[in-house]
Amino acid sequence: MFKFLKRIFYFISFFLLFFVVKEFLAFYAYLKNVDPVLAIVVLVLIGIASVYFIVIPIIKILSIPVNPSPTTHKLRENHIIAKRIEGFKRNRYLLSKNIEVSNLQHTEEDYHRIIVILNKESELIRRKYVSQVFYRTGIVQNGFIDALLILSSSVAMVKELFILYNGRVSNRDLWKIAKQVYYSMLIGGSEAAEYATDEVFSKLASQSIKNIPFIDKIMTSLADGLINAALVTRVALITENYCTKTYVNNYRELYPSAKFIIQTAKSITSDMLSNITGVLKGMTSEKSVDVLLKVGNPVGYIFEKAIDVALPGKYVEPTIKQNLKTGAKFIGNPIVYGIEKLVQRSRAKRKYLIEPREIGSDEIASGGIESEKIKPR
Repeated sequence: MFKFLKRIFYFISFFLLFFVVKEFLAFYAYLKNVDPVLAIVVLVLIGIASVYFIVIPIIKILSIPVNPSPTTHKLRENHIIAKRIEGFKRNRYLLSKNIEVSNLQHTEEDYHRIIVILNKESELIRRKYVSQVFYRTGIVQNGFIDALLILSSSVAMVKELFILYNGRVSNRDLWKIAKQVYYSMLIGGSEAAEYATDEVFSKLASQSIKNIPFIDKIMTSLADGLINAALVTRVALITENYCTKTYVNNYRELYPSAKFIIQTAKSITSDMLSNITGVLKGMTSEKSVDVLLKVGNPVGYIFEKAIDVALPGKYVEPTIKQNLKTGAKFIGNPIVYGIEKLVQRSRAKRKYLIEPREIGSDEIASGGIESEKIKPR
């Protein structure tokens, strides 16, 4: 029975892979219709980015020293604790925080005391990558790009977690984590998000929000981002369990329940979702020209406004955050983004001409200006 279910699961994974390939072909066809040279250039850039953000980090993961994985044999637990504690004595994070590690004993008490400290930093790493996947895949309207973003973020996150806990798992367990990343990539890169749109829409949308043009597109993007955030959260929690647990009754304990995964993902994205809801409500009372610009680029506008919550100041510098916000609007719709910049410049120029400005003494002395200020035109 188990083998039969396993075959069905593999079949479903290949079925989802078909959708990812379909999204890639659609993306390539779109670029080729615009310009064949552009299509080739973009594919080359994607290849270079894949090597830099996926292949190289995987090589670095393989070079990390191996830590013993959790065991189902109680007699081996002390050996695992002792070996991990010896690694903690050289842990760069603990040393950077001036935490005394040289006197650590091979006991469960000392081990759990250090794990509590490391788990706090692990939570920040998880929150950073899950938040980034949420808004990035929500903005990008292509399953193939979503799959690449999930894959690259998961690989980078797993690498940071292994470094934090001072060692990776064995090759066998590393392969198990890799399969979870693979499944997350397939689900996130398929069209699964469309089936969650109605649920997100019913929870977030009030009657006034439902009247906003293209609200369905915005809600589909939010659903896409939420699903992908949950998938990356699952990878993070499984990796953390492999790095922290020493004894389990059954290896299934390393895989968190769906309810816990969803709750964790919601806790990370709740502030951003709340902020997005406020932005949507504010759109119902804005000037018509602004609404038209936001309708032309709804996803980019919504996520640009919500990035402040997704990436607080403790994660990134203000200049980097501003670049991310600009990128969100540009990726959402480059043409509308350009029009919006022109409108902003026009308004700034009109404001400069209308508002009074101070006149220097050199201008008064040069003649032709009788008053100290330019009168409003």
